[in-house]
Amino acid sequence: MLSKTIRLSPTELIEHSGTIANVVGLTIESIGPQAAIGEILRLCTPKGEYAAECEVVGFRDNRIIAMVLGQTHHAEQR
Repeated sequence: MLSKTIRLSPTELIEHSGTIANVVGLTIESIGPQAAIGEILRLCTPKGEYAAECEVVGFRDNRIIAMVLGQTHHAEQR
């Protein structure tokens, strides 16, 4: 799952999430969340554990293309 958190005020956060559709190397293709090129998304396991951060680098067929930044944690093939 990919998620993006938006801070509206010091105490109010909104989280948007999407579903990973495909992974090739360090490139992740997802359906959602709505994001712009250059935005940083948070990659989480199905249990909600932090796995990595990704940067949106493009779009294809209404899907987000993101590249993993740095190390991954708790990421595994299912």
